[in-house]
Amino acid sequence: MTNTASAPPSAPSGPTTSATHVSRLLFPPIVHVVWGSIQLGFFVLGSMLQVQTNEAFMLYGLHADTKTMWIPNFNLFMQFPQFWSGKMDPHMTVAFLAAWCIQIIMLTTKIGLARVQLQVIRKYGANASHADLLKSARRRGCAWDILSGLIILGNSITDFIYAAGMGIVQQFVFAVVLFLTTFYAGTHGLQNIAAGISDMSKDI
Repeated sequence: MTNTASAPPSAPSGPTTSATHVSRLLFPPIVHVVWGSIQLGFFVLGSMLQVQTNEAFMLYGLHADTKTMWIPNFNLFMQFPQFWSGKMDPHMTVAFLAAWCIQIIMLTTKIGLARVQLQVIRKYGANASHADLLKSARRRGCAWDILSGLIILGNSITDFIYAAGMGIVQQFVFAVVLFLTTFYAGTHGLQNIAAGISDMSKDI
């Protein structure tokens, strides 16, 4: 009996329009390494600005000197030896701890805990199904989610307040852009660098 099934259509000889469009999103690996490094640089600058604004808020409330606060000051990292050597006054110590801990909370929230928690459960959670244990874990998880969210929101509100005098729209844009830079640019930068290096190693 003759096979009447139609043959599959042959592939087009030249590049399709969709392939041409997709090619606009493809770059050599070195581009991802360079762009990832730039993203990391802006992440560091954005994080420095947020630490400075949080320290200013802790020390001076809403009346900080905004002229110098928006200039990234690399002497910020010299606070660590001053802190460890006990050369900070009590007010500066509180501001230092608050500002840097806020950044740690933000980064921990961004990176997430799901992968770590899953690994811990797989390794140590064979007997972790007790009702009281699960209830306590839910309470602690909710406390972390709510409090860390409020801290991150307050961090952005601080940036919003210190941009006063530029107009409500400009304040909002500044706070959102600075949040996105510190919350996402670091992760995306590392991912770009890792992907670029991985692709370059395949070409060797």
